[in-house]
Amino acid sequence: MLLERRTSPSSHSTSNDHSMVELIDLIENGFPEAKDNLPTELRPYFQFRDKLISFDGVALYNDHIIIPPSLRDKVLRALYLANQGVSQMCS
Repeated sequence: MLLERRTSPSSHSTSNDHSMVELIDLIENGFPEAKDNLPTELRPYFQFRDKLISFDGVALYNDHIIIPPSLRDKVLRALYLANQGVSQMCS
């Protein structure tokens, strides 16, 4: 039986975002010894490097998807509409 493989919006956006592609490369091949050796946009991930994994082209922190920057506004809007209040999301 063949299973159809679908790509998620997160996977597609990750592959189109240079910094996310670099992040996945770091996750799979190792971070440098010093945070200063990373591009500026990837430095915030350094402190979490031991808990980052990649799965099927998507970066994860523990079991949470790291939303690519290009999708963050859309995801936050969807979560806001579902929860009827963004203040609960930010705490």
